[in-house]
Amino acid sequence: MKDPAMNTPQTPDTAMNGFCLAKCKSVKHETTDSSSEKKPSSSACPVDTLPPPLPAGSDETPPPPVRKTEEEEPEWSECDGLIARLLKSPVRFLSELKEEPQGESSGRRLPSLLLLSVVGYALFGLAAGSFGGFLSAGLGALKGACVALSAYLLCFPALFVFSCASGTTLPLCRIAELGASCTATAGLLFASLAPVEWLFAVSSASLAFIAILSVACIGVVAAFAFRIVTSAQRCGIVRTRQDDKFLRGGTGLHLWFAILVVVSLQTLTILRPILSAPDASDGSRPKMFFVEHFFSTLANN
Repeated sequence: MKDPAMNTPQTPDTAMNGFCLAKCKSVKHETTDSSSEKKPSSSACPVDTLPPPLPAGSDETPPPPVRKTEEEEPEWSECDGLIARLLKSPVRFLSELKEEPQGESSGRRLPSLLLLSVVGYALFGLAAGSFGGFLSAGLGALKGACVALSAYLLCFPALFVFSCASGTTLPLCRIAELGASCTATAGLLFASLAPVEWLFAVSSASLAFIAILSVACIGVVAAFAFRIVTSAQRCGIVRTRQDDKFLRGGTGLHLWFAILVVVSLQTLTILRPILSAPDASDGSRPKMFFVEHFFSTLANN
């Protein structure tokens, strides 16, 4: 059977309505497609945020990121005493010395620092003097303590003048503690090397070898004790003077440290012999420079 709707004749109004409906659907479909094409994807990266491409064949590479390196100072515990603070972070130790307000506590570290110097030098003198026996060891300890005190006292006027010329604002008592910090560090290092010196002193028969070993230990101690001078520059005790090229960057403290080393060696020469017991001929010994004394010791071995 045929569908009655197929045989129903279409009027002009019905045809016009169907044409308008079809046209509206096609326009809506085109509008939806165009809007979906124009809408950017949320996951897409904007073009202007991408880095510009490097030209082909170019050797240029983007610079690496700059890393900020900050030196971390070791933390101090409540049990850390003067020795641990002086060895762990001399910069922080001297910063506290600089920033501590003046008053009754001014100079309170000076006796302890000088005691460390005397004990350390005496222990190394005891170890070196063991080469010549018990009497030489006892005299070596006494002479080592004398070297520590005499070198500090003889060089203190130069320390005060050179520190003031380098731009320091520390008072006299703090400058005294600065110098004692240097000798105390040297004393601690001498005490740490004393067992090594003692071992070779009691087991070796070569005077030249013990003399060379002692000079090598003195050089190591001087190199490490120089940290106090550099730490004084870093913590701002010595100011940089742009108007004076000679004393720029703490040159005054460098000169003082060199004088301290030379004075210590010459004092050691005056108090000779160190590695052997004194005899009757030592009372008329001639004046000698410490370099001349060292080479004469090697030659007379």
